[in-house]
Amino acid sequence: MRKKYFTEEDKKNARKIESKKYYDKIKKKPLTDTEKAILKKESKEKRVKYIKEYYIKNKEKILKYSKEYFKANQEIEQLKNNYRYNKRRLEDPVFKLSTNIKRNLRALLKKKGYTKKSRSFEILGCSFDEFKNHLESLWEPWMNWDNYGLYNGELNYGWDMDHIIPLASAITEDDVIKLNHYTNLQPLCGKINRDVKRDNVVTVTKNKHISKIVIK
Repeated sequence: MRKKYFTEEDKKNARKIESKKYYDKIKKKPLTDTEKAILKKESKEKRVKYIKEYYIKNKEKILKYSKEYFKANQEIEQLKNNYRYNKRRLEDPVFKLSTNIKRNLRALLKKKGYTKKSRSFEILGCSFDEFKNHLESLWEPWMNWDNYGLYNGELNYGWDMDHIIPLASAITEDDVIKLNHYTNLQPLCGKINRDVKRDNVVTVTKNKHISKIVIK
């Protein structure tokens, strides 16, 4: 959904109205810290309510301004969005997990010629918070969210979100869905996942379906 942009005049008017109400109240008598906190909260709630009502009344004008603003500042806004996205991926493990899963699912289904029909968490079989807890319960002592996705060719340096039965073995769309269930996902040392397991997996198929996976 495109971000809504209010004009400077809209923001100024909203601030004037709320500021006047706020100062009219505090001029009457000295307030305690608790009263100030309550008043500040009330002022914020009223400001949010005013902005919401103003948006409803002036939706067409605001959307037109938003469209024109975005068009004129598209490059800057895209850089801002990219910065916020990357910052959140660094700070929020659940967000990083969810974006990785969605991206991997989309890429794999596209590669196999399928369309993503279900939401990612439905394919996963649990919420992203529950999935985060599931991975943490399988961690080795040296694993943490800071070394997730890191790799330098050494053991116990970083870990990957690994498919126990590899995604590359998927033949049908149903295989792709089943292999992305949380029960087929585990944290695995990046060295083992990328250098050992990848070169030692043999997929045995029968009637165009996975029959079994053999690790050499």
